[in-house]
Amino acid sequence: MFGTRGKWMGMMAAAWLGAAGIAAAAGLAWDNAGEDAYGDGWQTGDAGGAGWGGAWNLNTSVVPPDGNIAGHFVGTSQNNGNGDGNVDVDGASWGLYANSGYMSYATRPFAGTLGIGQSVILDMDNGYVEAGGQFGFTLTAYGDVGTTERFSFYFLGGSNNYFTGTGQMYWITQTDTGVPFTSAGLQVAFTLTVAQAYSVAITPAGGLTTTLNGSFLIDATNFDHVELYNFNAGGDSANDGFFNSVQVIPEPGTTALALAGLAGLLGFRRRRA
Repeated sequence: MFGTRGKWMGMMAAAWLGAAGIAAAAGLAWDNAGEDAYGDGWQTGDAGGAGWGGAWNLNTSVVPPDGNIAGHFVGTSQNNGNGDGNVDVDGASWGLYANSGYMSYATRPFAGTLGIGQSVILDMDNGYVEAGGQFGFTLTAYGDVGTTERFSFYFLGGSNNYFTGTGQMYWITQTDTGVPFTSAGLQVAFTLTVAQAYSVAITPAGGLTTTLNGSFLIDATNFDHVELYNFNAGGDSANDGFFNSVQVIPEPGTTALALAGLAGLLGFRRRRA
């Protein structure tokens, strides 16, 4: 939808970023659901893309796991919401479902900690979310969750807009982004601008980008994982949530130029097709 568009786009992304002079920068990483690693589904230990500190770790809050209540899969995000868009790569996205008060989540480590000026960019397509449910992602220092600042972007069931959240320990600041619900998908780009501040750019499919700035109470340069989650969004396929095209980028300004070039390449490929 917004960046890499299949395995060939993933390889072109790596080549283009290298040409832009940032391939050697620590922490550059990318992955998408069109990778061969997900041809048989999405499981713990899958490790598509490149540049990460380890593989995906998939879990649910159901013990033992109950596939009828919460879980993970690979499928098209076209089928959630009212079917008005998708974030697929080669027809595939990472899917999470959860109902009956349970949660499914997936974590993947960065190769190191997120540094000042680095960005985490991903595509997200939530379907309908039941009241009391929540769907989104968080950036966290996974080994010290209770004492570390975290950033979250999510949609709350029963609300109209998307939210960001930051917090220390159990104290959370929730901010209404003003970006309304869409089941067509959106791109979220988080950038750590200084040790205690960030910006987040939110771009709905076919819409304008909203950029917000925020701050943390303490130094937040110890983020080392991204976690994708679905909490109680609902049991129907229209309530499934999807992610795709996750990237960790050292220099967001340079990346914008690279992604613009990739968009041009994609347009050229479509014209030739």
